[in-house]
Parts: sequence; structure tokens; C-alpha cells
Amino acid sequence: MPDLENLVASEVFQGLNKVQQAEVIIWAKTMQGISCVTISDLSSSFVDIGLHRPNTTRLRDGLRKSRNVLTVKRDAYAPSKVFEQDCLKKFSGFLTRKKPEIEEAILPDDFLAEEPKLLQSLGRQVNATYQFECYDSTSVMMRRLMEALIIRAFNKNGARAEILDGKEYLPLEKLIDASDKTTSFKLSRGVRKAMLRIKLLGDKGAHSPTYSVRKQDVDELSTDYRATIADLLST
Repeated sequence: MPDLENLVASEVFQGLNKVQQAEVIIWAKTMQGISCVTISDLSSSFVDIGLHRPNTTRLRDGLRKSRNVLTVKRDAYAPSKVFEQDCLKKFSGFLTRKKPEIEEAILPDDFLAEEPKLLQSLGRQVNATYQFECYDSTSVMMRRLMEALIIRAFNKNGARAEILDGKEYLPLEKLIDASDKTTSFKLSRGVRKAMLRIKLLGDKGAHSPTYSVRKQDVDELSTDYRATIADLLST
């Protein structure tokens, strides 16, 4: 979908005459899902984007003569296929990418809704990589989010010193051990075992030269993973 505001402000657009500008607006509007654009809509669009309202008679005549647009019905136009492709090349820098709808495949959206943006992003990536069948990546993101939440738990409970080795955080296996032994917060029984399984799968996804994580591997771990994340978030 074109970013019409920035497109209109560009030197390329500003250098066009009114009919040519109208052709580009027709293309941009149809890229937004509109089947055709009327003269009346075009006139309003010029004003909406901060340009002078065009003379509709001259605009209509210009569009009728244009090879770049097709008359779909009386005073309603759509871009030709050739012009559409030309605009896609010429104005590619002004196309915005629609974010895909990510399903709650592993983690419910509300798990991390109140957390910092970084943690929300990690959770979204867990779900997205699973949805698009990138299971090695899923295992790595599951591991990374868990590690971030272990660190969060210690920091939140004033026990950061317990997981530092000098200025650096301990490696994940030692973080897991520390979370099992700390008196600063308490995790549910069995969480340590689940954490080690999550770590092992993430390690395989990141480092194994001979094994690629499968959907079944992730599915078998997903219930324990959700419970582990929920437990860490409750500390």
C-alpha cells in the first residue's frame, strides 16, 4: 500500500502535471483496494493531500486521452496494467508493507501485553516463526524469551547480583540453576526441568549441524513452555 502523504511530497510527484498526478493517485487508491476512482473522488483527494482542487473538465479530458488509465465506467478510472507495473517500480520506496496477522500459536497475546516492548516483540516472534513453519527459529526464540524473563525475575526482585559474573549475566544453564535455588522468588515445582528442555531444544535449533527442529518437537514442549513463561511472569 502506498504511503500517499510522502509520495505526494516527493520531487517525482511534484514534477508531474495535474493529469499525471491524478493518474498516480488513481494507482495509489486502487492499491488500497478500491476498484476504480471517480472524478469526484479524485477532486476530493487532491484537497485531502494538500493540493489545489483541479479543474474537473480539464482533468476529465486529460484522463480520457491518457493511455495510463482505463475508463471503467462513466467518470470512473483504474490504472492500466502497464502503468500499474511502472508505478510499482517508480514508487517502490513509498510502499508500506502490511504486517501479517500473527496467530496465538504458542503464546496468547495477553501474556506479555503489560511487558516492555522488547519482551512483546520476542513473544510475537515465537508465534510468528511457528506460524510460518520456521521451527529452528521458533526454538531459538522460545529459549531467548525464557532467558530474558529469568533475568527480569531476578532484577524485579532485587537479586540481580545473584546472576552476574562480573559485569555479564551468567550463561543460561547457570541462570536456570540460580532460579531454582534463589530465595528472592519461588517458581513452581517442575519448572527447572521444563527450562532445561526448552534450553536444549533452543540449543539444537541454534547450533546443531545435523538436526533441524521439527513441528512435533515444538508441539510436545508448548504446554510446558506456556506454563514456564506464565510462572516467570508471575514472580
